[in-house]
Amino acid sequence: MCLEKDPLRRWTCDQLLRHPFFDNFSFKYPEGDLYEFEKLKTFREKSKNGHYVNIASTLFPQIPSNNQSPDLTRPLKVAQKHFDHLPDI
Repeated sequence: MCLEKDPLRRWTCDQLLRHPFFDNFSFKYPEGDLYEFEKLKTFREKSKNGHYVNIASTLFPQIPSNNQSPDLTRPLKVAQKHFDHLPDI
């Protein structure tokens, strides 16, 4: 059922959760995880409303550097050197 590769034949998550295997199944988060989840949920909701300034700069400060970002438009030459030791056929 859930391992079916064809998406048209594969059961949805909702269908799988309604399968008799999950009857009388009750999942509980561990207390620590539940606390962290609620804290993140509250933060996310307040962030959407503009109550919090973007704290990403505080959590992940920018490291001063003279290096430029890599040019992603140029192909990498590293992959070609990786196979230099193999003989030509």
